[in-house]
Amino acid sequence: MMKYLHRPVMLEEVLSFFKPFSGMTFLDGTIGEGGHSEAIVEKIIPGGTLIGIDRDSSNLARASERLKSYASMVKLFQGSYGSMKDFLKSAGLKGFDGILLDLGFSTRHIFDAGRGFSFMKDEPVDMRYDSSAGVPAHRWLAEAPEDEIAGVIREFGEERDARRIAKRIKKSLEEESSPITGLRLAKIVSSAKRTKTSKNPATKTFQAIRIFINRELEELEKGLNAGLHLLVEGGRFGVITYHSTEDRIVKKKFREYERRCTCPTDFPVCICNESEKTPLVSVWKGSGSSPSSEEISSNPSARSARLRGCEIRKAFLE
Repeated sequence: MMKYLHRPVMLEEVLSFFKPFSGMTFLDGTIGEGGHSEAIVEKIIPGGTLIGIDRDSSNLARASERLKSYASMVKLFQGSYGSMKDFLKSAGLKGFDGILLDLGFSTRHIFDAGRGFSFMKDEPVDMRYDSSAGVPAHRWLAEAPEDEIAGVIREFGEERDARRIAKRIKKSLEEESSPITGLRLAKIVSSAKRTKTSKNPATKTFQAIRIFINRELEELEKGLNAGLHLLVEGGRFGVITYHSTEDRIVKKKFREYERRCTCPTDFPVCICNESEKTPLVSVWKGSGSSPSSEEISSNPSARSARLRGCEIRKAFLE
């Protein structure tokens, strides 16, 4: 069996952006196994507090073990980062100096048996980060109409052959109604693809289904809106994205808050006296930052990562 080694993506860039300091209150909204958090918590002592959130209980257990030397400074919560305001209150805090969201898919999920994320395993596709909530992917594929499946694959996977793939999925389920497995789904997708690439042909389809099952883009919208209103003045918000759809959402949201004008975008004229206002945030490095060639060489899963960030100029704290 291949050994799994957790490596936090763009760690040096994250530390450079946030510039952690003693006494800092920091939120890692996607703590995973605690790689980023471990590096940050070492720099916010003494007096700092780190809040970690993850939907996956097994991730939290591993993060807890990794951060046990800092247990008095760390508070971990199982749940969605879109609910970070609730966790802020539970921790007795008023605001954050820094918030990090790493939107990457944990490679460990591919290796862990029974999670149903891999197209190399003959087990039912599940793909839920929190296996105690929601509907597993194999049930959704069995129950959803072809049009819905095609729409999901097209929208969240940007897959040109979405219609052909959805049609063959439903045909396969008509012929064999047992829960669809990762291996079986990968073969279906491969048979439907009209062009071949260097990537596994099932990559985009699996990505799309995972995003849909976990409501990842809805969660991202909620998390961005919540986080921007929970940062103190001068606080920083960093998001590591991995595909164009989520990257566009982050870029658009940060630009929206950077605008001096706060009128809705569909207003024909400004009515908020924008000339008297300062930008709500400052966007860090307009196009964001990418991993170094050295990191990509040692950790190929980082190749599509992009770190976007902003700094709060005017706090929205209630």
